[in-house]
Amino acid sequence: GQYATEPVIAALLSALKNRESIIRSAAAQALGYLGSKAATEPVIEALLSVFKSDRDVRQAAAEALGHLG
Repeated sequence: GQYATEPVIAALLSALKNRESIIRSAAAQALGYLGSKAATEPVIEALLSVFKSDRDVRQAAAEALGHLG
């Protein structure tokens, strides 16, 4: 979309590594809604990194991947 500019995607990808799970969840959701295929691999990495420990981020990352196709 019109908001999926390079600086926006870069900021959201950086937010996937934030200490706060709510920030990581929101970033994953936003990346999914923006539909940037460049975000697919980082979202998968976020999903794998919290697979056992953070249900909210895991759910947001899985939903984002569904949006990314």
